[in-house]
Amino acid sequence: MGLKINADRLNETLHQTCQWGAAHRYGEGPTQTGMARLSLSDDDARVRRWFAEETQKLGCELKLDQMG
Repeated sequence: MGLKINADRLNETLHQTCQWGAAHRYGEGPTQTGMARLSLSDDDARVRRWFAEETQKLGCELKLDQMG
């Protein structure tokens, strides 16, 4: 059996991470925001920390390289 992606949950998660670097709103809806998150910015660090915490909650092993 292959991996099955929950598309709705993935979409919700992607929009959740846009809180770090939200920019360029293109509509009135809660998910109608663009995102501009530059590498190594404070927003980038925040989403990396979030990702690390979420993967560790799932029991995954996380390894960081020199870029973080």
